[in-house]
Amino acid sequence: NRLLDYHIGVLTSSYKDYSSGQKGGEGRLVGPPTVIDRKTVGGLQKLQENLEVGTRGSADEKFFSPVKAALSGSLLTGHNAGFYRDDAHLAVIFITDTDDHEEDNLTPSSYYQFLLDLKKGDKNKVLSYGVFIPSTDSTCNRSGEERPQRIEEYMRIASGISFGLCDLDYGQKLAELALDLVDK
Repeated sequence: NRLLDYHIGVLTSSYKDYSSGQKGGEGRLVGPPTVIDRKTVGGLQKLQENLEVGTRGSADEKFFSPVKAALSGSLLTGHNAGFYRDDAHLAVIFITDTDDHEEDNLTPSSYYQFLLDLKKGDKNKVLSYGVFIPSTDSTCNRSGEERPQRIEEYMRIASGISFGLCDLDYGQKLAELALDLVDK
């Protein structure tokens, strides 16, 4: 029976135009604690609290920029210190009902390359998962949100694993995602 050595951090899709009363934003990990590991007292409860970010952040949702900011520069050594480890796998999980609204030059391809560069080109160390409403799903209510074309492109490039936000077996697939993470 092996013990997993994990660090879990939660980001929001608010990047710019961030509402100051909300959790996270601009690449800052949500918390406290901002990093949950196997030594975190009440870790499951803390993770649940961190995941409850609400819906009052920026309407201009971004997914690539917050991750890049979280893993770069002063955030990496400041607010997000202790999260990133050079030798560990890096798993990115998108959970959303919309697409990435990136306005900078961060394409799905350049975002994936950024993650690969962090892991010295080792594709096996970059794990990508997505839970969203696939472009092909016409039955799930998008509430006026865009089809996730950029996220789908990233998932193709990264050979990621994804499933639908409205899938009837959502819970089972989420459990399988967790097992895949543990396995890798």
